[in-house]
Amino acid sequence: MEMLFGWNSLARRVLRLEINSIIPHREILIAVKKGAIITKRPEDRKFVRTFKIERGSRPLNLCSFEHMVYWGEYFSNPSRSEVHIFGSHNGIEWEVSYTFPAGSIRHVHGIYKDPFRNGVWVLTGDSDEESGLWFTNDHFKTLKCVISGSQKCRAVSIIPLQDRIIVPMDSPKEINFIQSFSPEQNSFRALRRISGSAFYSYHSPSVSLISTVVEPSEINRSKAVEIWASRECENWIQIARLKMDLWASISLKIFRYPEIKFPVTEDSDPEGITMFCTGTRQFGNSQVVIDRGSLVAYLDSYMGEEADVEEKVKQ
Repeated sequence: MEMLFGWNSLARRVLRLEINSIIPHREILIAVKKGAIITKRPEDRKFVRTFKIERGSRPLNLCSFEHMVYWGEYFSNPSRSEVHIFGSHNGIEWEVSYTFPAGSIRHVHGIYKDPFRNGVWVLTGDSDEESGLWFTNDHFKTLKCVISGSQKCRAVSIIPLQDRIIVPMDSPKEINFIQSFSPEQNSFRALRRISGSAFYSYHSPSVSLISTVVEPSEINRSKAVEIWASRECENWIQIARLKMDLWASISLKIFRYPEIKFPVTEDSDPEGITMFCTGTRQFGNSQVVIDRGSLVAYLDSYMGEEADVEEKVKQ
């Protein structure tokens, strides 16, 4: 199927044939595609499948932490059966690192390392009781639920900081916000209202980014993807708003949610920030590079000028 249809960007989009996530781990590359985890070692000419995904089409992300790589199961799970987190030290051999008991969560939204707390965060959904932020500092020998019980705890990605965690909400049931979460006080603080669910985030020493997806609901009616940026993860400014394309307007189920993905960084601050856009009128199915220096200068120029931000974004 890939050889027959993979050359066409629209066919790749409908059949979900793209690489969805890719990370370096030691000297190898590990990636996620529909139905499989694939790995490429330095001596390999191409990626090879190292795990066949039986439940759901794919996990939402990969997490490399110390000597291990982790991912969590993401599938519909209407019966609320048990949900596994898999781990591997080499990207070739995979085993269950942790299992959520049946009835405790629906699925895993993401796994993210936290260098400031020397551990890993696990994000789960979807109902209030199933949504939570979980933490382990012993490679899943134990896993503690830090907070749960509301849609504020429902997220797909986070940005760990030294004194707090940035948690962009992913909820079709409530108005979404970019939030600051204090693990010490176990409380959220809303920083910025956003038009829809946030799936992807990016963090570097000089700038951070968060993107929304078009996932219309009775609460979230936006038909555009937004990119929000911040220098210090406190004041967030919308730097782009891209309307969904014709195909997405015909059917989001068939042609997928319009979205903008960011790369995984390892405390680096590249001159160009690469993004990949899917399902938007501008830059649809394209790789876009933002000049970091220009973006930093742009954000610095708008600090304290909130009233003019909307007009300047249009410009």
